[in-house]
Amino acid sequence: MTYKLKNAIYFLLLILLIIGAVYVMVYYLISTDPERLSNFPSLFLSIVVAYIFIQLIKRFFQGDMVWYNYLYYIGLVGIVAPLFSSFLNENVLFMLARVGSVFLLLSPAIELVVFYKNKNREKNKNSASSDF
Repeated sequence: MTYKLKNAIYFLLLILLIIGAVYVMVYYLISTDPERLSNFPSLFLSIVVAYIFIQLIKRFFQGDMVWYNYLYYIGLVGIVAPLFSSFLNENVLFMLARVGSVFLLLSPAIELVVFYKNKNREKNKNSASSDF
């Protein structure tokens, strides 16, 4: 696989992760009914499963596992915990789900910034080497 194609696929996967995370975050931000924490619409479940699947695919395009990739796991725990925590106060469950959804967004957003910085660094390095 060529370097440009690999970067393009990686970029596309990051954008899809950000879109999925924004959907999950908005779902939890606009929901006020505690019933919505246990009965999810099929679109929501599909997006969460797709998010997990894309994260697994992204690992093949990524070199090393860096610290911000672990934020994804915190986000998953945050959005899944309300399903199994019926003994907690509903305000705590909403807060846990909302904070967890933010962590789902943080991971690919930080990765996108790092990807962009590396891309600019390579571009500057190539333009500097062509000056000689």
